[in-house]
Amino acid sequence: GVPGFPHFGHNGRVSWSVTHTAADYQDLYIERFEKDKYLFKDRWLKAETYDETIKVRGGNDIHTAVTETRHGPVISGDPAKGSGLAFKYTATEKPSTWPKILWQMLRADGSRELVDTMREWVDPCNNLLFADTHGDMGYLCRGRLPIRSKVNGWLPVPGWTGEHEWEGYIPFEELPISINPPEGYIATANNRPVGDDYPHYIAIDFTPEFRVKRVTHGLKSLDRPTAEDMARVHGQRVSIPALAYQDVLKN
Repeated sequence: GVPGFPHFGHNGRVSWSVTHTAADYQDLYIERFEKDKYLFKDRWLKAETYDETIKVRGGNDIHTAVTETRHGPVISGDPAKGSGLAFKYTATEKPSTWPKILWQMLRADGSRELVDTMREWVDPCNNLLFADTHGDMGYLCRGRLPIRSKVNGWLPVPGWTGEHEWEGYIPFEELPISINPPEGYIATANNRPVGDDYPHYIAIDFTPEFRVKRVTHGLKSLDRPTAEDMARVHGQRVSIPALAYQDVLKN
């Protein structure tokens, strides 16, 4: 493990915190197998097979055979019986460089340098909030997000058609970002981070906006907020759904 500063911390010049984006960057592909090959675009490709050894402290090693297609390792089903589910995931597509990034975060001089350290951040995908001693603040949706059809987000998709492939990743310059917004504040609570006009698919399902609406309401009422003011914003217990349904519940 590592200290908590990758998600919540500061280096004396810039501070940061996160909420979960609820982004979708994992897909399941239904694969068709025939012996040691799988179907892709009317061609039978050879599947990769290898053994994995899981070390067990105080016990015997566990050996497992892995079958892998262009979409990733098969995690369910049985290729020997003709089908299986392959798992595609950004964090297993390419090596992650998070140890180097953590070091860069601690050396960042301000908000813009902190944003720049996130270029190679892969997983988890977070709503990164930050502020610095220069007077800048902002938001970045950090993480590697694949470009593909929204259909992939609903159910496992056919792996043999070629219609559901990843088409690279959302360019870093096109990730949702806001620096010094005119409102003077930023609120996030696992809600949808972009509007309908955003051109890339991030996810289908997000946390309802009740919490972020309450946070926004609290922030708007503050002029020069103190730490105690922010604690009260976070500690409020008003439920928007309860307010909407209280008359019905009374009856």
